[in-house]
Parts: sequence; C-alpha cells; structure tokens
Amino acid sequence: MGQEQTTLNPSVLKSALRQAKARIGIRRGQKINTIAKKKKELKDHLESGNEGMALIHVGLEQHRP
Repeated sequence: MGQEQTTLNPSVLKSALRQAKARIGIRRGQKINTIAKKKKELKDHLESGNEGMALIHVGLEQHRP
C-alpha cells in the first residue's frame, strides 16, 4: 500500500470557488428580498391599524386560554 499524493488543480479550484461565491451571492440576495418583503407587509399592517395581523406576521400573537 503506497501512499498516493493528490495534486490539486488550481484552475479547477478557482472555478469551483467562483461558482460557490455566485451561489452564496444568489442565496444572500434571496434572503434580503424575503426580509424586505416581510418588513413591507408588517409596515402595511401597522399603517392600516391592523396590529393583530402585524403580531401574527411577527409571530408574537399571544396565546389565548
């Protein structure tokens, strides 16, 4: 059983890193858009005086016995 050395191909690693960075950027953008959408919905509920719905969206609705 001889020891095999694995050589890393720099061009393959560079392209994999570039692709990973792109996927991370896409996911970050999706999260930012989701947060912005939820903030807008919350603002709309509060502006319309519908605090109950705003609390439900935030997840702070008090449990009724």
